[in-house]
Amino acid sequence: YEIAEECADDDDAKASICQLKERVLEEIKLHSSFAE
Repeated sequence: YEIAEECADDDDAKASICQLKERVLEEIKLHSSFAE
């Protein structure tokens, strides 16, 4: 996601990638809390 964010040309694309990355990180946290 970080590489995609750097490669994105416009600010809208960067913002979308950033939002997506944050959602994925939230999902990972959620799944790891269930796994414990």
